[in-house]
Amino acid sequence: MIDPADKQTAELPLEQPKRGRGRPSTGQAMTPAEKQRAYRQRLADQQKSQVPAVQLEKVRSTAAEYLEKLGQQLADAKAEAATAIIRAEKAEAELAKAQKGNVTKIKKHRDDTPLKTIKAAHRQMEERRKSGELNELDALWRFVGATLQTLEQHDIKEAE
Repeated sequence: MIDPADKQTAELPLEQPKRGRGRPSTGQAMTPAEKQRAYRQRLADQQKSQVPAVQLEKVRSTAAEYLEKLGQQLADAKAEAATAIIRAEKAEAELAKAQKGNVTKIKKHRDDTPLKTIKAAHRQMEERRKSGELNELDALWRFVGATLQTLEQHDIKEAE
């Protein structure tokens, strides 16, 4: 600290020393050998990640077969669903016809309840598909599953 009464002593310049030119060193510079080793490792990793053309063709053909199989399953499921709907509509029409003609107590067929359940499941899946909640394939598979479950619950065998 400078004495305010001292008029003879000059002030010392207290400037920071100037920094040298260029970018400051981080101390983590790689040697040329390390750079070359890292480059070779990147090349090796890149070659390992590339799939040979033969394997790519094999994957493509397998995927095509799988898609074809799914398409066939979808077609089968649609046909099965259409058959179930037709059977349900016929049974419902017969029931309505019987109800009109017979005012007394109607003898219910053993398949009435399952068919109503199947029709309700179909309506529900159709509403969910129209609302966009399910796509067509999902709605169809869920309907087929509900149909098969209903048939199994009521112990209905396939007619030959």
